Amino acid sequence: MLWYVAGSSLVLMVLGGCNAILGVDHFAVDEDSGVTDAEIVEKDAAQDGPPASDASSDAPIDGDGDRDSDGDDVLDPVDNCVGVPNKDQRDHDGDSRGDVCDGCPHLMGVAADRDGDKVDDLCDPRPDTPGDSIMHFDGFYEDGNALPDGWTAATGEANDWQVRNGELRPIIGDGVKFAYWSVRGLTHQVIDTRVTVRQLATEALQRSILIVGGYDGNGAGPFWLCGFVDDMDNDPPVFRLHEVNSSGIGVGTARNSGPLSFPLSSITAARVRLELSNEAGPKVTERCVLSNNPAATTLTDSDDVDASGFVGIRTRGVQTGFDYVVIYDRIN
Repeated sequence: MLWYVAGSSLVLMVLGGCNAILGVDHFAVDEDSGVTDAEIVEKDAAQDGPPASDASSDAPIDGDGDRDSDGDDVLDPVDNCVGVPNKDQRDHDGDSRGDVCDGCPHLMGVAADRDGDKVDDLCDPRPDTPGDSIMHFDGFYEDGNALPDGWTAATGEANDWQVRNGELRPIIGDGVKFAYWSVRGLTHQVIDTRVTVRQLATEALQRSILIVGGYDGNGAGPFWLCGFVDDMDNDPPVFRLHEVNSSGIGVGTARNSGPLSFPLSSITAARVRLELSNEAGPKVTERCVLSNNPAATTLTDSDDVDASGFVGIRTRGVQTGFDYVVIYDRIN
């Protein structure tokens, strides 16, 4: 046993494995013996709770807060796409779903996906038939003085284009500016974009803003153009579905068109979509769709040709801001 004085208490420690602690609440000290009158009160160690344990074994662990399921260095509670790595956290439409796992990365909101192909009904070319997929989405995030990676200039040079403030824009001028995405699509393909006119060339022979489908990469037709055309002949500008024939990039036939009720200079955030589909053998159906709230215009036509090829964007005499480009493909 070991006695010691701690403040106003005399404490007896019993060694040898006993867990009880003896505390002295009041005592008197005799000059000869050292202790003559003491009220010893036994205090069970259990009264004060169990002995302190190793903090590493009992400390709470917040597994969810520390988890990074997809390994992109963004913790799950703040990751806008938990299941797919996206360290950049890009979210073009601002709906808190990252572009890489958003069923419509260019359209805000969460919509149903009736056919279960992971393309939301808001933008699915065939919302009731599975098989569509987003092959490529470009939100043009990084400013630069040339075409972004993955794009090829079909006319002119890559530095005829620039990325500014989240838009891909051609350098203003009268010449044709035509760029295509460098992955060749299947015979079922859709390209969707949103455009705003930034500036008009003053001496242009023609002004146009077009999206391209079925391009073979060398300028020979047929391929298709869909969008806005102003022939500068005092007629109102039109929304046109145009086929470029085998004679080359500048020659073709207007397959279907409709007059616009507004000048090209007023085009702001207009959605344009070109769909090419070989539903029945070699016969391709073309749909050119303008969705400019609140009105929507659809032009259609069909040809006995193969529609596989590249998709792209083309302008003349107009500095156009392309806010995004979405390219869909189809597996059936």
